Amino acid sequence: MIEVNFIITVYDKEEYWPYLKDIINKYKNIKSNFVVCYSGIDDNFDYDIKIKNLVNGGRGNNHHVNSCSYADMDYDLTIKGYEFLKKNNVKNWIKLSVDSWLLDEKKLIEILNFMNENSFAYGGNIWYSHINLSTDIFFANTQKNNIFEDLKLHGKKFLDWLYEKKIPTGFENLMRYVVIPYDHFLILDREFLEDDNHRHECGTLGWCMFHKLENNINFMKKYKSDNNPPTFRKIKGNDSPYSFEWYLLDSGQN
Repeated sequence: MIEVNFIITVYDKEEYWPYLKDIINKYKNIKSNFVVCYSGIDDNFDYDIKIKNLVNGGRGNNHHVNSCSYADMDYDLTIKGYEFLKKNNVKNWIKLSVDSWLLDEKKLIEILNFMNENSFAYGGNIWYSHINLSTDIFFANTQKNNIFEDLKLHGKKFLDWLYEKKIPTGFENLMRYVVIPYDHFLILDREFLEDDNHRHECGTLGWCMFHKLENNINFMKKYKSDNNPPTFRKIKGNDSPYSFEWYLLDSGQN
């Protein structure tokens, strides 16, 4: 039995949560601790943590161009979820947006075991380009290196600066730079995402994240595992502690 902390972030799509909760509760070999972090406007929604709903994630109408308007809010929800669960000292973490369903428990365990065996700090995939690491679905292991603490340390300053400079990236960009010092990996079954359909479903992993609930449900009904293990690309950390100033030098945008 492997124990996992699940951070579930819900900006909207409240109707997805009963299905995702049922999926997680049906895992047979994963002991699940989950926190539901909410920033929506439904007073009847059942959550563990609530933050104020702000238009465009609190950035006003002039939010990050070409990025999710709620990327900053997703960052806030993720950190609050981490704070909620960290006292249980569980080292395995999975962060999910509520519309991101992971149906194949066996492959989840293979990913988590791969992280443990190699002391990886992050596992996920690329969104759009190499400066955008996935934050809708990602895996973390905090036994050796804790990316959540780094996110807390640098996040607000980083996101404020992106907004000030109107740079079209957000939480995903922050994640990319925070993990650089540490050994991490990309899950090749979802990389690259040039085909937009591949962004919303990955049959080889049993993952789906459609923006229409019926599509997620249909994927779930039809899914059958191919029983092949996930494929990974290991990335060696550079052992250089991240700092905001280091990012400015590296990006040439200081």
